[in-house]
Amino acid sequence: MKKRFYLQLILFFTLVSSLFCEETSIQNLHKFKLKNGLTLFVAENHAVPLVYTEIAFRTGGLHQTKETAGLFHLLEHMLFNGNDLYPDSAAVSDALQNFGLTSYNGTTSSNRVNFFFEIPSKDLENGLKFWNAAITSSKFDKNTLENEKKVVISEISRYNVQLNDMVYLAVSKLLYPESTWKDDNAGPIKNIQNATVEQLLEIKENFFIPNNAALFIGGDVEPKKAYDLVNEIFGSWSNNGKNAPALEKAPKVAEYDKPQFFVFPTTGIAKDYMQTAVVYAGPGYDYDKEGCLAIHQLENKFNSYGYYQLWKEKDLQIPNLTFINSNSETKRTNSRFQITTITVNPLENPAQRTKKIQECVQEGIAQSITNQNLYNKNYYDYLKRYYEDDYLIRAEVASNLCSNLSNWWAGSTPDLFFTYPEEMCNLPFEEITELNEKYFSKKPIVISLVHSEVYEQKKDEFEKEGFKVITMENAPWWSEIE
Repeated sequence: MKKRFYLQLILFFTLVSSLFCEETSIQNLHKFKLKNGLTLFVAENHAVPLVYTEIAFRTGGLHQTKETAGLFHLLEHMLFNGNDLYPDSAAVSDALQNFGLTSYNGTTSSNRVNFFFEIPSKDLENGLKFWNAAITSSKFDKNTLENEKKVVISEISRYNVQLNDMVYLAVSKLLYPESTWKDDNAGPIKNIQNATVEQLLEIKENFFIPNNAALFIGGDVEPKKAYDLVNEIFGSWSNNGKNAPALEKAPKVAEYDKPQFFVFPTTGIAKDYMQTAVVYAGPGYDYDKEGCLAIHQLENKFNSYGYYQLWKEKDLQIPNLTFINSNSETKRTNSRFQITTITVNPLENPAQRTKKIQECVQEGIAQSITNQNLYNKNYYDYLKRYYEDDYLIRAEVASNLCSNLSNWWAGSTPDLFFTYPEEMCNLPFEEITELNEKYFSKKPIVISLVHSEVYEQKKDEFEKEGFKVITMENAPWWSEIE
């Protein structure tokens, strides 16, 4: 009788365990789900007595409006100025020093707001309590907000003189005029100046909730013990009747009857070079996951096939293949596909060469999409081996695995990290050919960066060829409303 009872007890605990623990395709990586919707990933690796902890939220720029652009980043700063566990920012700093740290790390992007640090594994419980207090009981008051505004405005002022940031915002404004602020995580200074405690609390209440969050713990830790700690510390965290934000719908893309050409005069590029970006709107994970997979395939093929097609056009004056770059920036929304070239001798017909670059890029994309011979068995065998090796390397260091998984969890679909290799290797060729109609039938944005002195010498040529001028002042979306 006792033996039967023990067997039933073992079966009971096995069933209970299976309810909250889910094996993953990555060795020693476990997934759990708390009753309040909080997702927990634990990567077990006892190589060193350290543990990485991160809490991430599937929110950020994609949930901004014109009026709230920048406030998610401001909220990131506000969460560590005191809470029920640590009454003020000095106490927060003392707690970090007790972990052997001088600060925590946090980021705000289009898809994610996250906070993380790596501490001795013996301090895991206190580390989790640190994050819980910061997220669930942070103190918001007007004086603290006014002080934090100064810090954030100082950061924005630095962003606003960085060339790459301004070019990025310029392209966003031209591609996605009705949602360009979703790409501006810093936001305009005016929004920060006008921010209120009430606005920040509303954002926190709607987006910083357990069913829109995940915890990542990696290192010298046992998964079951980690789950028990998290459940004890975060289990009572309430969603307050709120649901995780709905998926994004496809954004409206600007329609042009011909490619749009721009020149960006700047001292941020050498006088001997011209940098040209050809940019198209791309698919987002929330509304076209297959399109995202397909455009990654296109990037692979353009890297090996399209690069050569561009370089062999000697009139373009691209020194070698390393002066060409492609980037499929796939996010949950407002994605883009971009080909960038660097050419020499910018005083030699820069406007006409820019137009030729766009034509060659368009042709290279079309050939990469329609040529099924490029997607043969050898290619997919290589792809399979590449992903197998890549995932082994990712799993070698627990903190790297957790950080990478967090990015995928927030920026795509929560489980795509695990299924991506298989889905890429089994993607029907038809999904790739459909990219042409979905995204590449639309005319691109083309921006060439030249040194200011080069522009002054070739200004008439650019004007004659119909190029519009972008500057640091008119690049961002908010330049037209301030």
